[in-house]
Amino acid sequence: MTNRISAVLGVVILAMVFGAASCTSSAEFKSQHAEPPLATINVTVDAGRAKEVFARVAPGVRIEKVIDLGIFDGFDPRMTLDAARSRLGSPTGEWSDPFCGEKIAFYDRPQGKVSLCRYPTSGQPAWATVGYPRQCDPGRVFTDARILPQILPWLPASDGIDVHLQPSSGPGGGGVTLNMKTTGCLWVVLERRE
Repeated sequence: MTNRISAVLGVVILAMVFGAASCTSSAEFKSQHAEPPLATINVTVDAGRAKEVFARVAPGVRIEKVIDLGIFDGFDPRMTLDAARSRLGSPTGEWSDPFCGEKIAFYDRPQGKVSLCRYPTSGQPAWATVGYPRQCDPGRVFTDARILPQILPWLPASDGIDVHLQPSSGPGGGGVTLNMKTTGCLWVVLERRE
């Protein structure tokens, strides 16, 4: 997360130096026709490339039924490290977490690794529950085969983009965010359980 913040600040400074800060953004928001089990698909596009995908499941569809969340068994969204220690015991070890951009604790699970990333906010620090599945090709991640053809056209071949799979109701927050490209996902953040 620290690396992401540094990268964003670097881009802002470069834009200001080169006068790009006064230009208007070419980002646009596109709605795509969605079919069950999805209700809506909205995509942020910049310079003709998808930057982020927001897909909401249809009413009556549970996210756990259309995506494999087995890696998160025993974990909660935004779980603290102390809560994980209390429920699951000591972490397996520490590693340089790609999502958080720093060395943090992880739990080795049968399906991959789960990290608990603490990051600063304007108020109290927040936590992210991040999974790194061993088998993360798009065909395995989505257990409902009807989702992938609807999202795949937006995925780049390299440099993953965030795909937010949101519950059918409730506030705009997602249920799961995946960083994906055509060949697979890099990480999965558990944001909400239904």
